[in-house]
Amino acid sequence: IDLIVDCGDYVIVTNSRKIKVTGRKEEQLLYRKHTMYPGGLKETPYKHMMERKPDEVRASRDAVSTST
Repeated sequence: IDLIVDCGDYVIVTNSRKIKVTGRKEEQLLYRKHTMYPGGLKETPYKHMMERKPDEVRASRDAVSTST
């Protein structure tokens, strides 16, 4: 298996509302997006993302390892 080659494998998280983070990550994690306008950097704390859009939280991406 060559880990560099994209084989089209996907991981679908169906219970993203149940993700738990350790330590102070709930207060410290920030999600950033830019509107492409001057001064358009928007920051959303992890706690607010879990309340409003739990399906868009990227914390589970790091939990899945690609090594075999």
